[in-house]
Amino acid sequence: MKTDLTVVVPVYNVEKYLKRCIDSLLAQTYQINIIIVDDGSTDGSGIIADKYKVQQNVTVIHKQNGGLSSARNIGIDNCNTQFIAFVDSDDYVDKDMYEELMLKKRKFGAEMSICGVWVEYDNGIKKCRHNKIFEISFSNEDALIALNNFKYFNMSVWNVVYDTAIFNSKEIIRFPEGKLSEDAFVMHKLISRTTKVVFYSKPMYHYLQRINGISWNKKVNKYPIEAAKEQLKYFEEFHPNLIYVGKCALSMAYISVYNSFLRMNLECPKEYLIELQKGAKEYIYDVLKNKEFSIIKRIQAFVFCYSIAVYKCILKHKFNNELKY
Repeated sequence: MKTDLTVVVPVYNVEKYLKRCIDSLLAQTYQINIIIVDDGSTDGSGIIADKYKVQQNVTVIHKQNGGLSSARNIGIDNCNTQFIAFVDSDDYVDKDMYEELMLKKRKFGAEMSICGVWVEYDNGIKKCRHNKIFEISFSNEDALIALNNFKYFNMSVWNVVYDTAIFNSKEIIRFPEGKLSEDAFVMHKLISRTTKVVFYSKPMYHYLQRINGISWNKKVNKYPIEAAKEQLKYFEEFHPNLIYVGKCALSMAYISVYNSFLRMNLECPKEYLIELQKGAKEYIYDVLKNKEFSIIKRIQAFVFCYSIAVYKCILKHKFNNELKY
């Protein structure tokens, strides 16, 4: 089967979810190739993956465990189609997702086409960011602003179709191995290589928030700060008129790390909290002046910097209630 789109699926110990994921890809109304990368699973995931090798459009690669980034990178290296996408193996997609994304991509001549997302929790709650369906195209710098203002899309790489060339032109872009928040280390670089990005708000990707998944592993992920620092440095070199965007993103990254302590009901060490507040305060005035941020987001940043007791009370209440019916 000839196709111009490959979907890479990194797999590690997801036997409960993998069949749903792969079946949703096989049901696509747009023809795709599927590369399943078994990253050294110790459960039945590898066996499940091998059962799909009878499908003409499915390739299964088994490798030693190296992490999500390593598995994605293997997929990129083995992709020989013009376009590429990623799906996490505990997630799934609507059957027309890639047809819709390719239509938008061609309509706007975009190197990246992004769709809306359903966030689904183990307890059955299901949320999406946009209630209305719309499409909007961005220049690369406008897309970099949108990437960091929390309005349309975020750093996630899995609800996107890309030109494969943007991973391989000039300096090769790959996911950083051995780090969490791997998407945040590469998305700004990928967007920077585009001339146009299109966003289609229709939620077609189903992102599962597992209590025992990476996002809920009871170990606070501090990598958003490192990723935001790298992005700021990148803007200083390649997009100097977006330096303020990088500063705002870094300020918010410090806050997001503290949020992780609250979300997981962990106590943030006093010395580290002082470090986080100091980091957020460094660019707080850039945040407060940034009209691309919502008023609520700007107030949140101000309260974190200058009244941590109030901030903690509000955020803990929010997190305690966000998963209730």
